[in-house]
Amino acid sequence: ERGEFKTKQKNNLLIPLCAPIKFTKSGLAMTKPDLDPYIIGALLGNGCLTTDYITYTTHNDDTIIEFEKAGFDMSHYYQASENGRTYRFTGEDRDKLVTWLGKWKLLGKKAIDKHIPTCYKWGTIDERFALVQGMMDTDGYIDDGGGCSYSTISKQLAEDFRFVIQS
Repeated sequence: ERGEFKTKQKNNLLIPLCAPIKFTKSGLAMTKPDLDPYIIGALLGNGCLTTDYITYTTHNDDTIIEFEKAGFDMSHYYQASENGRTYRFTGEDRDKLVTWLGKWKLLGKKAIDKHIPTCYKWGTIDERFALVQGMMDTDGYIDDGGGCSYSTISKQLAEDFRFVIQS
């Protein structure tokens, strides 16, 4: 009740976490996300977006199930290495991704240049949660003690991820 808890050490404080933020949207944040936030998170992690030949590499079949639930045909793949399979998007799936990635200035970007599009950063609580799930399923790690970490070489993507987590 007083923000304190009893331990052997003195002056330990308990600071309660705030509830997730419900954003009031304006501008680009008002744009309704075109694609499932989980899919965007997974593509930001393990997607190759450098050309209009878009691929996704994973060893985790659970992420493939999420792509299939979102309506993607995940039957076009080849064995890459011990890192898993590489899936190639073709036809309408490819066209949809090329249009979307172009719209949000992600098409042609290397890993170091990736970012979270505005409409996902300012999305609903459920959209942001799904985005983080996709990112954690690809570039995240949970240790034996339950500690979570996320790794990327993109400074902007790291800052965007932090923004979403803190919101």
